[in-house]
Amino acid sequence: MTKSSSTEADISLANFLKTTPGTEWTRLEGLRVTQDKSPFCITDIYVPKEINLSLKDVNKPDRPVFKIIEENFGLQAEEINAEIMAGSLGKERAARLNVEAGSSSIIIVRRYRDTQGRLFEVSVSEHPASRFTYSFNMSYRR
Repeated sequence: MTKSSSTEADISLANFLKTTPGTEWTRLEGLRVTQDKSPFCITDIYVPKEINLSLKDVNKPDRPVFKIIEENFGLQAEEINAEIMAGSLGKERAARLNVEAGSSSIIIVRRYRDTQGRLFEVSVSEHPASRFTYSFNMSYRR
């Protein structure tokens, strides 16, 4: 993560995050890269302002932010909802990901709720569609 800012959820952001308009959030933004430093996605993480999460807290390799929040702030994830949707990369994001503006993207949104049902993290990862693969296995049991 490289940037941190505070934001008040207007109606549009509140609907996207699935929270109440007017709530205060910290937004952390970062460019994720492969081992050879090639960019593969941009991630925005939103946490309620009262959690007081900093860039220093989250810049730990191979540690999911929700686990850092659990360990440092005493919350426990009870439910994680994930949505996958199509998008289109704007000029600035496309440049950061080394693709053409307007390129198709895949957006993954994860919402983390604690044992009381409170939303404590929303992560939004946007990948160039040309570099994204989703794979899973299913076992059929009789």
